[in-house]
Amino acid sequence: MLIKILGAIDLIGGIILLLIGEIDFKVLFFILGIIFIIKSSLGMWQDLGSWMDLLAGILFLSSIFFQIEIIGIIIGICLIQKGLVSFL
Repeated sequence: MLIKILGAIDLIGGIILLLIGEIDFKVLFFILGIIFIIKSSLGMWQDLGSWMDLLAGILFLSSIFFQIEIIGIIIGICLIQKGLVSFL
């Protein structure tokens, strides 16, 4: 159950990262950045998924100030893939 909830967070975050150029809602980026950084600490940074969450969190927090679209698309696709695998 918890893995499916965390996978849903990955899917939502990945979709938002794909749309990072069109969405200009700074509070959402800040909240998602904090959620992904906390989520990455659950894995204690021992696997690739935790590092992906940490990168997504840092990207969300940095997107408050900068427009980083190509990196957002790449990390967004990886997060969507990680989210879909968690539903299997």
